[in-house]
Amino acid sequence: MLKKVSKRELEIRERLQKIYEDLSGRTDIKIEPKTKIDESIGLTSLGKIQYVVLIEEDFGLEIPNTVLHNVKTADDMIKYILKATK
Repeated sequence: MLKKVSKRELEIRERLQKIYEDLSGRTDIKIEPKTKIDESIGLTSLGKIQYVVLIEEDFGLEIPNTVLHNVKTADDMIKYILKATK
């Protein structure tokens, strides 16, 4: 059964995609819900930190380290952003 995706979730995913493309210069990788936010999309440890900082700036929030340890996929990040920006 496919999960219904809200307009807000799609907007967040598009913003995550743009941030990723601006950071990496790559447009060949699409950020989908199950996309892992790690070296599988070409992010080094430093690249992941930079990605998170850009996400924090773009959404106007701070993501605690305790949360970051549990954020493995784009879907995890989307869920956190939805919760943090209510």
